[in-house]
Amino acid sequence: EDIEEVFEIRAMLEAYSAARAAIRIDAKSLAQLEELAGLIEQIVEHNNPETNSEFNTLNRQFHQIVRVASGCRRIEKILRSSLDLPFNLLASDGSKMEEKLREACWYHREIIAALQSGRAEWASSVMSAHVLSTFAPEL
Repeated sequence: EDIEEVFEIRAMLEAYSAARAAIRIDAKSLAQLEELAGLIEQIVEHNNPETNSEFNTLNRQFHQIVRVASGCRRIEKILRSSLDLPFNLLASDGSKMEEKLREACWYHREIIAALQSGRAEWASSVMSAHVLSTFAPEL
């Protein structure tokens, strides 16, 4: 129950952050997101024992760039201090993890497209869906 609450709160805060970032993000940050998305896709494609750890590290960097681009330092502090959970926290076995990692890659590309468009509502809704999709009790 606590973990579900964390994901719901995180989805709200990250969605707000993405909406703000959509109207503030610069070309350098967008390029960094593109690079990270590509690296994450390579990691997922070459699935190995270190995949989850590497994914979590790069995924955190991806989300941090969006939060920093939002210009809201308080969100960054809140999310970093108490709501930052590894993507695969709930995985009891790896049977569905590869599918969830590929889904996350799709969401990352959609988030980048929304940020590039400058459309705050799109960025917000995609980010919220992305964060909520990672909470998967069936894993």
